[in-house]
Amino acid sequence: MTSHPGPVLHQTDTWAVVDCRACGYAHVDPLPTAREIAEHYSEGYWRNYPRYLDEVSEDLTWHQAVLDDRLQRIGQAVSGRRLLDVGCGAGLLLERAVAGGWQALGCEPDAQMAARAAACGAEVSVGGLEGMALEVDEKFDAIHLYEVLEHVPAPEEFLQRCWQLLKPGGVLYVGVPNDFNPWQRALAKAGEQPWWVAVPHHLNYFTHASLKELAQRQGFVALEAYTSFPMELFALAGQRYMRDAALGREVHGRRKVFEATLRELAPASLDAFYQALAMQGLGRTAEWLFSRPAP
Repeated sequence: MTSHPGPVLHQTDTWAVVDCRACGYAHVDPLPTAREIAEHYSEGYWRNYPRYLDEVSEDLTWHQAVLDDRLQRIGQAVSGRRLLDVGCGAGLLLERAVAGGWQALGCEPDAQMAARAAACGAEVSVGGLEGMALEVDEKFDAIHLYEVLEHVPAPEEFLQRCWQLLKPGGVLYVGVPNDFNPWQRALAKAGEQPWWVAVPHHLNYFTHASLKELAQRQGFVALEAYTSFPMELFALAGQRYMRDAALGREVHGRRKVFEATLRELAPASLDAFYQALAMQGLGRTAEWLFSRPAP
């Protein structure tokens, strides 16, 4: 009997995505080896996104607004200003954190991306969370873990390491793709292939509920849920952007206009809209603000 029992959500000749009853979240079975994973993220991952930096430049104002909102949520939950960004990529959040007065550190497996991230003045180490050279008593008020947990082979251990690095009363902001959500499942019924399944890049497939439950099993307390724009809305309205890069950029632009308009004219309603979607298990991402309780 398999050690990962549960319904098969997606199947190929060599692997399956299993909604694992033992783990409490969906994941690939079998998992790649530790060596395969390390090689993938240290050498080849960003090659899959050749236009990433160009698109970051095109979307910079939007990125900055989104990240400023996120840092505000984090900052309202803690009194200290020492932050760690795990998997910091090109350093977009680190740059906004430094500008906002945070003492910000980051780690990133890709050496070129890490060098770019460090240009903002933050200390950035090359490698994963487990390889950071930290003092035994070096703790953080906040850890930012965005689009990371879907990539790691043992999310439970990863969250335990975050727990160890947080001060009591500190917070953890986690964001992952909200996969196999109701609107994606509706599109699959209409004949769309599950474009959100991205093996070997994504090993784990979370929902709002499974992410919350996973973190709670590690001792974290859930504070608030968030999400991002439900891009599936466009596909359900007939604009199947998933296999059309140009259309994808077009509908993303519409999302940016929607957010910019509400951020200017009714900012509280934008936050309330995304929180309401999260409570219904909708939105493109599952995002939670967790705390490590003080004794």
